Amino acid sequence: MTFNLLTIMSDPNTRDMTVDQLVELAGETVIGTPSGLKSQKAQAEINRRLIEALNESRDSTNKYNEKLLFLTWVLLFLTIILTVLAIQTFKLQRLQTKYTEIQSIPEQINQARSINGAIELCNSSPELEDSGLYNISTGKPAPCSQVLNQYKK
Repeated sequence: MTFNLLTIMSDPNTRDMTVDQLVELAGETVIGTPSGLKSQKAQAEINRRLIEALNESRDSTNKYNEKLLFLTWVLLFLTIILTVLAIQTFKLQRLQTKYTEIQSIPEQINQARSINGAIELCNSSPELEDSGLYNISTGKPAPCSQVLNQYKK
């Protein structure tokens, strides 16, 4: 209703004026005179333009809100996908670790056999310099004295 009243009060002559001209005209208020009537028409035109600008702003804001809502849903969807993929990756890593542990069992058995063989050899000949095992830090053959000290029962 306010918009219709402002449109009625708005004068076609004031519609062609700039905002500065309208403000200047609205400042000339002498109630009950023709200049006062022009002033009221200028104020009505300013109000009409303000309402139009607010309506356009509201429409623009609504469009941006819709776009932001859509992007929010897209982000939520992508976050869910990333979370599911991260969980699957974690499960696969755990499974791979178990497989690696299982695959290393034969090597551990061979190492235990080698150590037991070296201990038996060194028990029968403690003076030997080559026990069949190697020192990890130097890469040189470990003497029987070192093997017997390290693997005492």
